[in-house]
Amino acid sequence: MSEGCVVLLDHDGTLIEDRHYLHDPAGVVLLPGVGEGLKALAEAGCRLGVLTNQSGIGRGYYAEADMHAVNRRMEELLAAFGVRLEGIWFCPHAPEEQCRCRKPNPGMALDAARSMGADLSNAVVVGDKPCDVELAHNVGAKGVLVRTGREKAADTAGAEHVAESFADAVRWILAQVSRGGGRQPMNEAALKADVFLENVSEHTQCLTALPALAPRVAEAAGLIARSLAAGGKILFCGNGGSAADAQHLAAELTGRYGFDRRPLAAVALHCDTSALTAISNDYGYGHVFERQVQALGNAGDVLVGISTSGNSGNVLAAMQAARDQGLSCIALTGQGGGKMAALADVLLNVPSSHTPRIQEMHILVGHALCGMVEQALCGNPR
Repeated sequence: MSEGCVVLLDHDGTLIEDRHYLHDPAGVVLLPGVGEGLKALAEAGCRLGVLTNQSGIGRGYYAEADMHAVNRRMEELLAAFGVRLEGIWFCPHAPEEQCRCRKPNPGMALDAARSMGADLSNAVVVGDKPCDVELAHNVGAKGVLVRTGREKAADTAGAEHVAESFADAVRWILAQVSRGGGRQPMNEAALKADVFLENVSEHTQCLTALPALAPRVAEAAGLIARSLAAGGKILFCGNGGSAADAQHLAAELTGRYGFDRRPLAAVALHCDTSALTAISNDYGYGHVFERQVQALGNAGDVLVGISTSGNSGNVLAAMQAARDQGLSCIALTGQGGGKMAALADVLLNVPSSHTPRIQEMHILVGHALCGMVEQALCGNPR
């Protein structure tokens, strides 16, 4: 992350007091530290925008004009601190409308990125609910959860940082900006060999704990092998780095892993970009894997859902659809398993809460699965 990063902020419970369907500008109150914090971010070169779910409009509780009046009042209060927002993007739909823009679907963030000319891989999403963090992960950004809203969310949804105050969130973002360079001097310590060795040490510690998963890895390999032997197929899904792993592992089965043999039926569900964009546009990104499972999945097939947090909404929806249609589900997650644990026939939860280490272990576990399945179905000609 570098100077000029984009910070996309939730509205109620993050910037202003959450008064539940607030539509009267007289009720707008900035939360402690918000004005000062946004000023500090702006002075560090951060660009600021707001993303807000406003289902009260879709439910008929208040008009869009009421929301705009609330936003104008909030902007007036921020202007007193010298803070200017580049835009406020809102979703007016009720949840049952299944739109593309309601968080955690990516619509608002993508619209903001287009309007601001911004790269979301260099963005931070800040909010008080897990859906804000999930949105961040769905668009390749970092997620910061602030415990400043009414609900004081206990589910951190794999947030890169959990802040007890807005000021705490700002300190974390500014630290990321500083590490990225810009006007700040380069941190030469980050380039030392001992930083690499620290990564190796973390990896080794995680690897040392991984054998505890061996019985469940064998169970997962058995599910996959039996499905393929009976004429079934393996569906993979995940977001970001997990999508890359899904694509990688599907290719190991359809191509080859250890030796030449017949191809094995496997599909990574994010690879059809026409389906990905059409479903996202028409139904919302949360349904992008679910719809494909409903279309392609048959009883006896296996769905492999990959999520470092175990809480990716679109993967959860796909797993529920798979169970409804008689597919078996394997979950590749991090420590704890998140919400995916309850939907998995086999849970392969890597003993770590650090995303890079989880991803490193996921590809190791995935390779082992491919090798075991290949041996079971095709033998080793050598």
